[in-house]
Amino acid sequence: DRPQLPVEPNHCLETSPDLSAGVRQVQGYTLKLLAQANNQIEFHESFEPGTRTYTIYGLKPGCRYVVLARWNTLLGHPCQWQECLLFETQPAYQIDVQDVGEHFISIAWQRAPCPSDTDPDSAYQRSTSHQLQFEIVIEGGGHNELTNSIELQSSETSHKLEGLLPATSYALKLRAMSTRGRWGVFSECVRLRTLSMLALTVVRQGENFVKLMLQRRSHQDDEKDEEYR
Repeated sequence: DRPQLPVEPNHCLETSPDLSAGVRQVQGYTLKLLAQANNQIEFHESFEPGTRTYTIYGLKPGCRYVVLARWNTLLGHPCQWQECLLFETQPAYQIDVQDVGEHFISIAWQRAPCPSDTDPDSAYQRSTSHQLQFEIVIEGGGHNELTNSIELQSSETSHKLEGLLPATSYALKLRAMSTRGRWGVFSECVRLRTLSMLALTVVRQGENFVKLMLQRRSHQDDEKDEEYR
């Protein structure tokens, strides 16, 4: 038998010859990504043997996925598909309207619930990511309809939109930028209307009294008329 050679600096000993032999037999591999809800193929791609990392974009937020893999042996025969990873994407943000006035709208936001919230023992891996900033897009403004964008720091979880027109419809949506500089998907669009201005009218008057009514337009069904006598 040959004598064992000394270990050179910065070199590692082979601890599993069988595993190393299996790796040498891999001649490229193929990944397939399935949506757990409907088993629809969202991604299918083959890779060269030297590829070790790959980022898949365009997935749906708040969904569960199954990653399947197979590879070709040294003789070029494909192996059977093997399930190698279960994961779920982060859900998108959702907007919660806190208050509405004649000239302002106050909102807050947080991520929508994800499947693992109700299934803590799930085998699906759940990743978390940090945000660099938020962007709020507001559309509306009556006849002079405009689209405005507001960027906020990642520490913000609420905002008050001011300088709006009364009795005007607006649409709001929000998205977050990751620390890698990529924008996520927009939240569901929230449509609402600012309050109309209060109007004071005379209901009835007499010799020594007057009955006044303070009210808004009829489209504000959620606010009762207030009477002052």
